[in-house]
Amino acid sequence: MCGRYVLYLSPSTLESYLRTSGLAISAAPDAYQPRYNIAPGQTAPVITLAPNSGENVSLQLTPMKWGVTLTATTPSATPQQQWTQINTRAETLAAPTGFWDRLKPYRCVVPSNGFYEWLPATGQPHHATPSPGMPPLLFAGLYDPSTNTYTIITTPSSTTLSFLHARMPTILSAGDASRWLNADTSWDALQPLLVPWEGGALEVYPVAGEVGKVGNDSPTFVDRVSERKDGIRAGLERQRIVAAAAAASPSKEKEKEKKMEKRMAEDEPPETPPPGKTLKKSDDAKELPTPTPVKKTKTTKSATSNAANRRSPKKTKKKPTPDGNRKITSFFK
Repeated sequence: MCGRYVLYLSPSTLESYLRTSGLAISAAPDAYQPRYNIAPGQTAPVITLAPNSGENVSLQLTPMKWGVTLTATTPSATPQQQWTQINTRAETLAAPTGFWDRLKPYRCVVPSNGFYEWLPATGQPHHATPSPGMPPLLFAGLYDPSTNTYTIITTPSSTTLSFLHARMPTILSAGDASRWLNADTSWDALQPLLVPWEGGALEVYPVAGEVGKVGNDSPTFVDRVSERKDGIRAGLERQRIVAAAAAASPSKEKEKEKKMEKRMAEDEPPETPPPGKTLKKSDDAKELPTPTPVKKTKTTKSATSNAANRRSPKKTKKKPTPDGNRKITSFFK
């Protein structure tokens, strides 16, 4: 199936491509904003036959709502027996009668730059888009003129997309789109167009899960998840930049250590050169005088003398004066 798609070509670029492909638009298309997450129930531009185009096929780009409302055809049908179809199987349209029989004359082409599908095993959204150099995609569809709504026709998936989903939108070349829109082409003659697309390579890659929420819309939705600014590759690149910056500029602790080493080096006395040599720290350094070696004499001491030396020295008593009195300082005079 096709539950989300994108259209970010500007109106002028789309009109120019259609004109060069033989699908000239009769009037300048209405302005529309680039969309990266078109969801069911939202409005998007659709290519249809212009009213009263006559023999000269004239096309127009009309904004329509995605999703055709169908009603049970029984006489006792109630509003509860109505439902909205955003996709229609090509196999169902092959039947001569049915709910879609009244809409078969109202054929349209839905321009797109790609669509999303979710991998059943993991729920990971993927984006399928034309390879570089390929033109935009043109989906086959039907529309209801009474409600100004449209549906996209689907076929079994191609070999490229079979791993992702069992269904895919019917993609038309520019020439087939012209035949699809031509009111003179019989329905039977159009059946060969409703087949899986094998006309050109489609790139398919994982995208961010934000696309799953209706109302979200951003150009980053079509970016590969590994190349987004918040993706894996960007995260690794940020880590590399941080590591390189840390290596280029030392940490504060290392700076403190270097300052401390420098300060200690400045506080240390200059190295004393060996005898007869000069300092080479500066051009002003002069030859220092050769220091005179001091001879050390060895003294031999006996054990007894050592022991005697370790004893406390004796106190000497002052000798008395001849008159028997001690000599005192005459500070009283």
